[in-house]
Amino acid sequence: MRFDAISVENSSRLRPLAAAALVGVALAALGYWAGVPHSGLALFAVGIAVLIGWVLLFTLLGWRLLAARPETSRGSIQAGLASSARRWMAMLLAVSTLSLTVGGFWDEVWHRKFGLPFGEDLLWRPHLLIYFGLLVPPALAAVSLFQALRQGRGGLRDRLQADHPLTLLWLVGGFLLFTVPADPVWHLIYGEDISAWSLPHLVLMLSAVMVAVLGVLLHQSTLPARHTWGGLRPSSAFTLVFFLGAASITAQVLIGDFSAANPAAIARPIWLLPTLITALAVLLGSLVNRATRSYGAATAVGLLTLATRFALVQAFAFPEIPTGAWLPLLPPLMALDLAYAWRARRAGGAISAPAAAAWVLPGSAVALALIPRWYSYVQFRGFDIAVSLLTGLLASMAAAWLGGMIGDSLAAATGVSEKPEGRASRVRWEAPVMLAIWALVVIFLIATAAPPTHTF
Repeated sequence: MRFDAISVENSSRLRPLAAAALVGVALAALGYWAGVPHSGLALFAVGIAVLIGWVLLFTLLGWRLLAARPETSRGSIQAGLASSARRWMAMLLAVSTLSLTVGGFWDEVWHRKFGLPFGEDLLWRPHLLIYFGLLVPPALAAVSLFQALRQGRGGLRDRLQADHPLTLLWLVGGFLLFTVPADPVWHLIYGEDISAWSLPHLVLMLSAVMVAVLGVLLHQSTLPARHTWGGLRPSSAFTLVFFLGAASITAQVLIGDFSAANPAAIARPIWLLPTLITALAVLLGSLVNRATRSYGAATAVGLLTLATRFALVQAFAFPEIPTGAWLPLLPPLMALDLAYAWRARRAGGAISAPAAAAWVLPGSAVALALIPRWYSYVQFRGFDIAVSLLTGLLASMAAAWLGGMIGDSLAAATGVSEKPEGRASRVRWEAPVMLAIWALVVIFLIATAAPPTHTF
């Protein structure tokens, strides 16, 4: 079994396009609820068309490269990277993901403290940390592409298709080269965002998730295959780092925009917040459980995400960002783990999307009870509860299908090495050392950063 266009063996090659369509619809819906400017609608529509068109172009290119098999046999192409190189790339992508996590939180804190209209914050340290996180994948893509073109054999398309994880790295790297300047250009043209759900922000969020998934993929390709399901293993600890970053980034953008200080949030349908919380939990939980072939991984990611959020709030001494606002994510994650544990102990396999959604429904009900504690303007009544549970059920099915498909593809990337145990043992000390060095550098940057001298 091999990684093939985020689908597993015997799966339809059209599934990635269906997944892309699902993501596109979700982004369009979020963009609609973000609001549109009162003037300049024609120019605004042009900007949206250009941004969405670029996303679709890369989606089509990725489908063309990943769905088709190279005409030349893999053994004669020799365009891939050794496992040691993949391991280092995975560690650098972990640094990239964590930089985006910390940089995003730091940026939010400083914006809340000092305001700063667009332009004056362009090169402050939180943004520099974010830029670093976004530019690591393009740098890795450039190095690996140069090596593949210089040392590989076969035609250009064969070399690009020879190693699908590397092909995805090149695609994500090229996409990020467009994504990084897209947000500043958007602000220059259209001014300040109405909410955090502006289309460039959503694309940046999606890009950060792609970086995390790419890191998992490269890391998984250095691990032995796990064919049976079971509890969370120590060898999956490094994988959790990527999902921690993905969960933090998506929750900050999607759930954080429901702050009571945001007037756009109050005007949204009451069922939207619980539906997003449930969908996000099921998507990430399905991803990590299916990728690691473990139950308990979803809850572990949820707890790590909350712990990291708490640590950042304490480090920046900014209690105005409540950690508990993300607590409603835990009940759906725990319910999903119970579903996978029950299935693994009886049938030893994954769980279908409808079954996962049914198992998560009680967790969604618990999340509904927790939400008003931190979102005082959200008060559910009988009809609101019914609608929220129904929309949450439908969103859970879509999220479980998407997360399961991508997670199975990540799991299929394992078992490609001759001596996985030796490489895994090296990761036990290389990854912690690199992450420790990164943490020291970030602490130094934060401790020595000079905040703006004036507020707005």
